[in-house]
Amino acid sequence: MGYGKTHYITKGRIRAYSILLTGQQWVNKIRVKPGFRSDVDIEDAVRRHILNSAVIESQGLTVTCAGGKVTLSGMVDSLGESEEAGLLASEVRGVRDVKNNILIKLKRKHSGQEIKNDAVAALERDVYLIGLPITVTVKDTVITLTGSVGNFYEKERATEEVRWIMNVSGVKNKLKVEWSKNCGVRKDETWPSADALKKALRAELDQDSRVDASGITVKAAYGHVIVDGFVSDDYQKRIAEQDVRDVVGVRWVTSNLLVTADQREDRAVRDDVQFNLDTDFTLEGFNLHTKVKDGVVTLSGSVHAWNKKRYAGDVATRVRGVRKVINNIKVVRERRHSDAALIK
Repeated sequence: MGYGKTHYITKGRIRAYSILLTGQQWVNKIRVKPGFRSDVDIEDAVRRHILNSAVIESQGLTVTCAGGKVTLSGMVDSLGESEEAGLLASEVRGVRDVKNNILIKLKRKHSGQEIKNDAVAALERDVYLIGLPITVTVKDTVITLTGSVGNFYEKERATEEVRWIMNVSGVKNKLKVEWSKNCGVRKDETWPSADALKKALRAELDQDSRVDASGITVKAAYGHVIVDGFVSDDYQKRIAEQDVRDVVGVRWVTSNLLVTADQREDRAVRDDVQFNLDTDFTLEGFNLHTKVKDGVVTLSGSVHAWNKKRYAGDVATRVRGVRKVINNIKVVRERRHSDAALIK
């Protein structure tokens, strides 16, 4: 048995968990003890994070807070919006727990077979998951994954790969982690032709509920992918670029994507970005500054770790009206004292 901390990359986001590793099972034992904030302040902060989000389009979500425990309710159009709202709430300083009661009302229903086909194709396109013996079943727009993978990362990535598919309302991950020395669970991989790669890229973008890919075009030759077109915000740009990089057969990517963000006053964008930075528990204690010109956000200040700098950039990216983020935050290592100095 051993203790540790892990950071793993979801599709476009970074999350951190304290974990207890017991054999092949990961158990989250962390207790949240945030600094005191009134429930009214927490409600207002969570509500504002949701309202200025570039990801959540649905309106009318309700936020309540009692004893630092936040409850979300209302209705959205996709699983992605529901989970984004829950994640945004959990990032607010002072929040002890989040209960997500948001309901999902799909705009256009797909049959279970259509969702299954999309999920199977998505897993086979993913460079980390192709060839693994994963079985997909669908009931009432909820995907269930069974089979086996070689490690915990692959198990979590499988969930992340299918949860963003259009019309999916939930994912049940029943995959078993069965590590083997020779990774014998994986089947032989087939390298896609240029036409097959282009179709896979198109499907990956079209199925991601976080991205409006109607303005995106892709070209592929010898593993080199060129992405052209436009999206409505910098968050979608980053997600689209990551989607393309994760497809089997892609060697390198040239992105010419342009951001045509909704017109917002620079002062409003600046206020929202700065508010999100100031109220985020992960960034508490850091003196960060924001400037905005023509929708381009420039961040400055200092943090003590590279992942904090990247996280701050991610926070800024998710605000409505942001066309681009220039991250000039400096990473300043904390001063370390010698044993002798500590004894004194």
